[in-house]
Amino acid sequence: MRSKTSLWLLILLLVAGMAAGGYAVFGRADQSLATLSGHGTVVRCVACSADGRLIASAADDGSILVWDAPTLKKLRELPGHAKAIHGLAFAPTGSLLASVSDDHDVKLWDADAGTEVATFHDCPKSVECVTFSPDGKTLIAGAADRLVYLWSVADKKLLQTLKGHAKHVHAVATTRDGKLLATGSSDGTVRFWDAKGNPAGSVKAAGGHINALAFSPDGRTLFAGGSATKVKLWDVPAKAAKPDWPGPTGMVMSLALSTDGAKLATVHEDGLVRVWDATTGSMLATLKGHRGTTIGVTFTADGNRVITAGADGTLKVWTAS
Repeated sequence: MRSKTSLWLLILLLVAGMAAGGYAVFGRADQSLATLSGHGTVVRCVACSADGRLIASAADDGSILVWDAPTLKKLRELPGHAKAIHGLAFAPTGSLLASVSDDHDVKLWDADAGTEVATFHDCPKSVECVTFSPDGKTLIAGAADRLVYLWSVADKKLLQTLKGHAKHVHAVATTRDGKLLATGSSDGTVRFWDAKGNPAGSVKAAGGHINALAFSPDGRTLFAGGSATKVKLWDVPAKAAKPDWPGPTGMVMSLALSTDGAKLATVHEDGLVRVWDATTGSMLATLKGHRGTTIGVTFTADGNRVITAGADGTLKVWTAS
């Protein structure tokens, strides 16, 4: 009788902790280290600050939650978006956070203070992805109107738009020196742009649209995930495809590279999280825990943990080794 009472007490504690926006640790059926609950619907994206202090997550109901990374406790909500949020990005330093949404807005937030810094209304359609330039001076977003937008972070003004894609722009990434921008689209192409926004070549991804992009630290390799089901790689200087990594069937929803460039994490329609050796392409881990599709992924700043966002309404934290 005592064992049954203890079991029910444990279940009640787990449920209470999750309802309060805390986290729960699970057993063998769930390989994650912790589960963060707080959103009421599909969680689509997640980002970590460069200093390792903060985690931000965003969902289909327009909610953004900020979490304390060391303790995994929810700190605050950032209200403002009216529809689903498709992308989050922290600036290279500090707590400045960018978000993009189906409501056509691009917002900047002070994630520490919980305040809205600016809203850009330049996009007439859904905004799909966002990143900062490496120096933090430029905000870059891709949209459903096939354009890529660049704003001055300091002046809060639109600098230019880049035209070239034939369909929605779902992914943006920059090299660490800021000399090259890559954009990926549902037209099946990746386009490259120099620091002034001039076209710098393109490559075609056989098999469908691009969901996510990441450059290697030296900028010589580009990783891509999308409906082609496998991780695709290109030699950037040559604009030539490298061999695809062997992998599962089903769309690659998103991917992220660790800060040191040693590991790549991918999330998939099958709900699994996969961690790869970014140099050799060998699979280091296949992790199970989300119920349904896993949509967003990022590494913590130290590269030791992977954090994912899922259609089951949760965030999960995993060991990256």
